[in-house]
Amino acid sequence: MGEAGAIVGGHIDRNDLRQGLYISTKEDDLVNSFFVDEYAEDGKLLIITGSAGDGKSALLSRAFLEAQQQGIDSLTEDQIHMDATASTEKTETYDKTLDQFFTQVRGNLDSGTGPRSGVAINLGLAIDFFERKGYNEKYPKLWDAIEHAKPQRKYETDSIKVLNLSHRTLFETHPDRFGDGLLRDIVDKFNASDPESPFHEAYQHEK
Repeated sequence: MGEAGAIVGGHIDRNDLRQGLYISTKEDDLVNSFFVDEYAEDGKLLIITGSAGDGKSALLSRAFLEAQQQGIDSLTEDQIHMDATASTEKTETYDKTLDQFFTQVRGNLDSGTGPRSGVAINLGLAIDFFERKGYNEKYPKLWDAIEHAKPQRKYETDSIKVLNLSHRTLFETHPDRFGDGLLRDIVDKFNASDPESPFHEAYQHEK
């Protein structure tokens, strides 16, 4: 963590299998709305937080790709911080890179102009960055928004929106079947006999 090159995910995921296994949820709709459907050069920030493996980077990556395909040229890689643990220099710690990103974001937030921005940050890492390293005093609006989002799925101010994936609904139980929801949909993707499964073609070949 905190070393140059320690990237969780690129801005655009070109892995066909991961793309085929991906399940869109209402969280995708929210992120796409922010970066595509309702996009404006108003300097707003979207923070996606949660636990490791919640899909924060995947959400940002897919929304960034959609924005590129829709011709939103002002949204560049500089505005999307996919991996909060990454550093730009080998001898630099992650917090310096994140500080540089937030300094740029703060300028847009204060002016209410410029491209929108997005960051994926593990909640534990956010606590380390803002509280332990003291950046809550430098970026009080950002930390306050994350703090308000801790007990809920979404929190929003005039300029900052926080999506907490820790509160994403993964499944709903049902007395007569194996539940419904995201986890069930993911399991169904591995049913190679289903033509919609990314494993279907290989399954037919092996038969």
